[in-house]
Amino acid sequence: MGNGWRRLVGLGALLVCVGAGMGAAAGPDSRPLGVLSASPKGVTASGLRSLDGADGVTALVSSPAGGGLTNAQGVTPASTFLYFDVEAQAPAGAWGPVYVSVEYFDRAIGANLGLQYDSATGDAQGARYLGADDQAGGWFTGSRQWRQACFLLRKPLFQGRENLGADFRLAGSQILVRRVSVSTVRPADWQKLSHMPAAKIKPLVRIGAGGQLIVGGFDPARTSDGIPQSRALEAAVPALKSLGVTSHECYVRWNLCEPSPGKYDWSVYDRFVRVYQRHGLKWVPFLIIGSAYSLPNWYYKKPGFQGYVCLEHGQECDVQSLWNPVLRKHVARFIKAFLDHYRGAGVIESVLLGVTGNYGEAIYPATGNDWTADIHGPTHTHPGFWAGDPYAVKSFRAWLTRKYKGNAVLRGAWGASAPELARARPFLRDAAPNDRAWLDFCAWYIGSMTDWSRFWLRQTRASLPEGGIYLCTGGHAPAEHGSDFGDQCKAAAEVKGGVRITNEGSDYKANFSLTRWVASGGEQYGAYYSFEPAGEVNPIGVIGRVYNATASGALGLHYYYPNIYGSEEAQRNFAKWGGQ
Repeated sequence: MGNGWRRLVGLGALLVCVGAGMGAAAGPDSRPLGVLSASPKGVTASGLRSLDGADGVTALVSSPAGGGLTNAQGVTPASTFLYFDVEAQAPAGAWGPVYVSVEYFDRAIGANLGLQYDSATGDAQGARYLGADDQAGGWFTGSRQWRQACFLLRKPLFQGRENLGADFRLAGSQILVRRVSVSTVRPADWQKLSHMPAAKIKPLVRIGAGGQLIVGGFDPARTSDGIPQSRALEAAVPALKSLGVTSHECYVRWNLCEPSPGKYDWSVYDRFVRVYQRHGLKWVPFLIIGSAYSLPNWYYKKPGFQGYVCLEHGQECDVQSLWNPVLRKHVARFIKAFLDHYRGAGVIESVLLGVTGNYGEAIYPATGNDWTADIHGPTHTHPGFWAGDPYAVKSFRAWLTRKYKGNAVLRGAWGASAPELARARPFLRDAAPNDRAWLDFCAWYIGSMTDWSRFWLRQTRASLPEGGIYLCTGGHAPAEHGSDFGDQCKAAAEVKGGVRITNEGSDYKANFSLTRWVASGGEQYGAYYSFEPAGEVNPIGVIGRVYNATASGALGLHYYYPNIYGSEEAQRNFAKWGGQ
């Protein structure tokens, strides 16, 4: 079943958002393929069989609420699915659209009910366990009620290629069903089921003193088996609210908003905003404009494009140079357009600024190729110094001219080997005329990043007079990164903003040392600050991060969805310590 199935059931990548209420059973089956009903007394079926065994061992239970068919607990291997076989033979090729309706018991808050089917599309492995093409209903909110879920299977093959010879399978947290039907007719209450009502959840954790608990994930640029991540986020709302989450961080990519120059399409993010509005969740939009994975096709490698150029190899990176004046104009225009559209939506908690770098942090390119190269392909990127493009050279010369005024003064500081101001170029450490020259280069290089951050902060505050603004930064501040956390906090304080540093992990000692500069700079200059992990956080690390944020006086604490919801231990740890 491969990684595709792990993506389906993983809490960090839920399949779909889910609809409202139990609703009526599916509409009249004018062309029924099968119906199965289950009770403690047994299973009644016509054209549809429940299969038993492997990772889908079944049991009949008499409770709760009348009981039905469930995946057995306490067996080895773990029984995590319910498998079904459709007895009808598909016509030549495959069936057209088929709808599966499931009446299930909403036992507890957890992952969304999902379905995978034997499909006529996809590769040989993925086609056997293809996720439903669309879905209405299927959430788990702990309502202790029977609910309805409906799944669209666009082109099912139904040749029994799944485990146990099954045609499709259901997955969820201790699934309990009492009716499953398969039909070629779209259920009449599909639209009603497509909108989840506000779940009444009593949080286990209270975030005090106006603090923010932000969860990241559900990337709008990606889908789970073709289903928008805005729907996956909605399915996760009960779980988010149960642990006191205040807001969701969502990557706002330039290429998803501006399909042609000056023509905006906000539909991807409008879907997320409707989820926030329906469920009282706040939004932290993470604006990504210059990083490689955010660049629109109409801009990429076109006139005005200028990536960073590394001093080591002289090669260009797709991450855009902060010295590029064309990019500066795009940034100013985009920030204004975005906030003009969403400022009045009533959902923005704060705006996170992804100013440059591989991911959006206020640092120069510092990693190799990874998921950030998935839009336009691999690019030249690595840790190092990135100041070789023509605009960077021009900026360096202007900086030296302002400081030294003339060639004689420059030679007095750099020695006889100093170039003329008009011919000066950025250099690596071993090519520096002397230590003074190297310190000047670093001061210009780091100062350029601070100036670029200040530009973003001011442009954002001009379009957002009230509300939180965070500069996103990261790393551990070697000269190559170009980050001075203290100066970045000072720039943020100038607009009554803050700094989010994204460099925590599971080790408390490392987290403490890496975040201390931002916390100290924030206190010194009057900027608020929050902490975010660089990636995985283990269950013990969940506790350490709570303590570090609390002891530091951080206004916000960010976790990626799997950091907390990827294991029961992590959830228990946060529930116990998050509100202390």
